[in-house]
Amino acid sequence: MRGFIFILMAVLIWVSCDDNSNPTGSTNPSSQGTITHNGFDFSTGVSNTTTTRSGETIAWMPGGGTHTLFTNGAPVWWRNSHIDMNTRLNQTKDMGVVDLASVTAAPLTWDVNPAIPPLQSNHAVVAKTSNGYVKFKVVSTDTKGTWPAVVDYLFSTTSSF
Repeated sequence: MRGFIFILMAVLIWVSCDDNSNPTGSTNPSSQGTITHNGFDFSTGVSNTTTTRSGETIAWMPGGGTHTLFTNGAPVWWRNSHIDMNTRLNQTKDMGVVDLASVTAAPLTWDVNPAIPPLQSNHAVVAKTSNGYVKFKVVSTDTKGTWPAVVDYLFSTTSSF
């Protein structure tokens, strides 16, 4: 049994050292950040920024709609509607509970009202930023204060990850 555990550990360490997860255009592989209502810039990894923010957390569904499954004030949403100043629509897509590495490109369509899901633990999300795209996996959310959410993320200057 000890031999099996040792082999399993060795394989896990070897697999985790594989660095093929950083294609052209992407930066900060496996970075972690805390996104809040004060803004977060995924391209620099800087929080509490409003001038270069990729988006912000809010406690209501972006666009002011009412979700059929989630009540405003309880979950936390990601809002980036400032990215497209013409439509002011949120540009995010909840990819569900999937391995973040399996998300290799930005989707062709975004989640829209009234079906924009909130940030949920273990869900992967893709979003447009002002200077590229980000994919992130939600680690945790908190409905208090500035609605912080801890995420593991990968930023890319292109729509490919």
